[in-house]
Amino acid sequence: METPKNREIEQKENGTNVTIRNIWIRHAQKQSGEVANKEGTGMSTSSISKKGEKDAKAFGESIKAAPDGIKTYVSPASRTSETAQTIVKGYEKENTGVKIRTERMRYELIGDPPKEFLTSYAAAFAESRDNVLAGRSMEQLSSDEQETVAEEAEESVITNWLENPNSSTAKAYSPAQAASDFAQIFEMRHEKMAKKLKPDSNIDLLHATHKTITEPFLISGVLIDAETGESITSLQQIGGSLGTLDNWESRVTTDNQGNATVEVTLRNKTYQIDNNVLQRLTSS
Repeated sequence: METPKNREIEQKENGTNVTIRNIWIRHAQKQSGEVANKEGTGMSTSSISKKGEKDAKAFGESIKAAPDGIKTYVSPASRTSETAQTIVKGYEKENTGVKIRTERMRYELIGDPPKEFLTSYAAAFAESRDNVLAGRSMEQLSSDEQETVAEEAEESVITNWLENPNSSTAKAYSPAQAASDFAQIFEMRHEKMAKKLKPDSNIDLLHATHKTITEPFLISGVLIDAETGESITSLQQIGGSLGTLDNWESRVTTDNQGNATVEVTLRNKTYQIDNNVLQRLTSS
């Protein structure tokens, strides 16, 4: 016999009372601090280091799981898959019985800039790295030391790309285009995905990616500081680019009518989304 409670459940529509927490995370520490291969024609193929594994597992252990578990998305680079799988091991350890869904590879998480961009970026990094090394050899350093050198060297390179329109990197691949490219996947993982989920779904999505992939979007003006109302348009405003295992969250929630709200948390600060900027990014 049908009860009023059963009728109420049947009347709920997909996309109502849904929560999706997206965790966008840069891969763990690499064995090598290089950003490109020796030829400068492609990204470094380095796997994550032992410290990277340890840190990734600890990060997974720190996550309080969503009721419906987690699904991971990774770039084609092996280190993002290694990072995600290690995080999930920690996530499972601290959240017994949680559902772990199949890992999916997404090319959007590695980006598709012109070859000229990588060549220019790698050359700028090599010059900056050599300045930081001050005569030392990268190969003689430990993974920890290489990471310290690489992070310091790359910060000036990514800042110059994002904030100097006359830089060779910006001319090869504009930050505006990079932000637009990322905005496409951002939009898919929020309201569009929420509409497809069963009522009352609550799930985590982990996206393992790279430096340069999310930063252009974060400083495109799409984020508004929830406290000050200030638009975010520079790396300085968010404390610099993403370090290894650095991450940010974007959460979409829908009410019982399916109306969606999106909120971003980055380095313990909350941001709202400027929907006009997001629409411009996704349509360009």
